[in-house]
Amino acid sequence: MSFELGLGLLGLAGLMWAGIQILPLSPDWVNSALGGTSAAAATYLTWLVVMRIFPTLQRELLPSLEQFRALFARSKLWQISLISAAAGVGEELLFRGFIQSFASQHWGTGYAIAIASLIFAAGHALSLTYFMITLVMGLAFGWVYAQNGDLLLLMVWHGVYDFIAITVILHRPRWLLAGYLWQGPSEPAIKTDTDPRGTNEKTRQ
Repeated sequence: MSFELGLGLLGLAGLMWAGIQILPLSPDWVNSALGGTSAAAATYLTWLVVMRIFPTLQRELLPSLEQFRALFARSKLWQISLISAAAGVGEELLFRGFIQSFASQHWGTGYAIAIASLIFAAGHALSLTYFMITLVMGLAFGWVYAQNGDLLLLMVWHGVYDFIAITVILHRPRWLLAGYLWQGPSEPAIKTDTDPRGTNEKTRQ
């Protein structure tokens, strides 16, 4: 969590240095909170559908998801909440609040969204697949911020999404629709063996 807060402080320092004004964070805090929460849920459901359509993506993401599971294995729910909130606030202050705003002043909105999103994705590059997913997320965050300038909405969106993602990885990995691949203590894996004739036999451990 201290790392995420450090990113936020770096973003604030950049904003002060560049003289960029981001206050107020939102014209309507209630609508921003509701909109961000709804966007987070919709985003996560969208990724679940994408993973269902492209099973190969599940296999490619598995190592990254296992890293997350190991990293947060001992975290309590309140700790996950704080970490997610810190990520939402800190990362959005830096990547959208400062980097995208600063780049937009010098190179235009399109380049600014691309630059901030690429740096955002590079900071989450556990694998090429995970890099691409976070790049798509960054582009979505950046586009919305360019449209409405509502940084609070992005902070809530980002933080709630992280909370949902981490909680599912820890407690409901089968919701990721990759349960037959998952090796975890809380949810037994299902191994799939294929005989020479192409008949699938599933054996539950």
